[in-house]
Amino acid sequence: MTSYAIEVIQQLPSLRQNSNSIKLNNSYFGRIAHQLKETTKEVENGWEEISEDDREALKLLAYEVLNPSKEGDIPQQNSLKCLLLQLKLRFHLTVAIVTGQVEVVVAAHIGINKLAYAIMEAVDREEAYITALFLDKIMEDIENNPSKLVPFTTEMNEKLERLLNGVKLDE
Repeated sequence: MTSYAIEVIQQLPSLRQNSNSIKLNNSYFGRIAHQLKETTKEVENGWEEISEDDREALKLLAYEVLNPSKEGDIPQQNSLKCLLLQLKLRFHLTVAIVTGQVEVVVAAHIGINKLAYAIMEAVDREEAYITALFLDKIMEDIENNPSKLVPFTTEMNEKLERLLNGVKLDE
């Protein structure tokens, strides 16, 4: 779990509110595991109700968890804050290992992955809905204005070729 992931998790308003009432496990990773579990429930049951800013932060979190980048690639608002967060994370990880709480660390790791997949599923559902609305609008327009339909012509193909000239497509 990256320091960026923990920073995002701790900044979400719903987690800040719930963090004081956690009785499940009083360890650092126990609290994080609980917060991740609660956030996963919120994402699965009410993605639309999460603020736009929080959804964007959650998307970045999911992308970072599922496709980790170099720590330097992540835009940091305050590099000292990031360094302190990394040190805090490493300290708590060491304490968890020394005190035999490895299962709590594993639970936090599993929790962050479950959250990341729940976020990606919510994004997929949102994109599918938008795509369906777009296609419905196109079909409605076709039905209402069939005379505006123009067959794809050689001239259109040539124009498309000119536009794409020099563009390399991934295969």
